[in-house]
Amino acid sequence: MERKIGEIFDYNGEWYQCIEGYNCTDCDLRNIICHRDIETFPFNICVGAYRKDNTSVIFKKLEKVGEPYRRWLSPSNNIMVQRYRLYGRNVIMPDEPYMYFNAIDNTIEIELKQNKEDMKEKKLNLKPFDIQKAREGKPVCTRDGRKARIICYDRQSDHGFPLVVLVENTGAEKDEDVHFYRANGTAATAERAQDLMMLPEKKEGWINIYNADTTFRYVDGRVYETKDEAVKESKEEVEKEQREKNEYIDTIRVEWEE
Repeated sequence: MERKIGEIFDYNGEWYQCIEGYNCTDCDLRNIICHRDIETFPFNICVGAYRKDNTSVIFKKLEKVGEPYRRWLSPSNNIMVQRYRLYGRNVIMPDEPYMYFNAIDNTIEIELKQNKEDMKEKKLNLKPFDIQKAREGKPVCTRDGRKARIICYDRQSDHGFPLVVLVENTGAEKDEDVHFYRANGTAATAERAQDLMMLPEKKEGWINIYNADTTFRYVDGRVYETKDEAVKESKEEVEKEQREKNEYIDTIRVEWEE
């Protein structure tokens, strides 16, 4: 796609700005473009003769200014941002993530893609909120990992927050706070960390391992609730397949999340 002059964009996790320029050696993406990675950067995106604005451009990687810091957007919403130095005052910003252009010093604040809540979510392997599974008793938590209990699904609300949820308070005195949510698990506040997620259930079972020959081992594909049930089935399986000389090796416990 043709980048407009001044446009800020993300490529492979780094931020770049499209500016007017003719010297390929000044372009921070020259190795990609000049090798003509047609799917990612078609040749005509930088050569003026092929562009709609008839202006040749280059792409400059934004330089970080200082360390990341917290930007308070409102009393209930704050994000981590990184400040970058721009190459031109003609700035075109995407709708997401959050960006703020400071014309005084020609810098831009860009929201960090992975904040602490995102890392917590990934570490816990959280799943998107599913109200039907929640009704069935599946465990629910907040995006930042606090335990949550839905005590009402049909609260009368003019503002569209039918869920009444008790959320664990991780302060000095642990207790539960009352929060209100939309049916899709979105919190009444603008703070993403409070959104509801599904906490994976840890499962365990027992499987049998067999020896078909001197080089091949296999599992029969069934998971049993108890070790005794698995061992009993293994004996019956060996007797049934004895003519093929299948040998039972062991019964082992397995764990997974779903």
